[in-house]
Amino acid sequence: MTLAELPDLIRVSAVAEYLQMSRAQCWRLVASGDIPSVRLSERVVRVPRQQLEAWLRDKGMAARTA
Repeated sequence: MTLAELPDLIRVSAVAEYLQMSRAQCWRLVASGDIPSVRLSERVVRVPRQQLEAWLRDKGMAARTA
């Protein structure tokens, strides 16, 4: 899966899968504000793809292309 294949607003579980980390670790990064996210409702959190791309660049990680 490439970043371009993901939707504009990505579920945290899909971000965890993409980054090859546990969902719990990904949720901790989202909760701390390290990974940018938006809360769409009380129970729905998504990560904007463009912000994830910028976060990966800032962390010195390249987005997978294949």
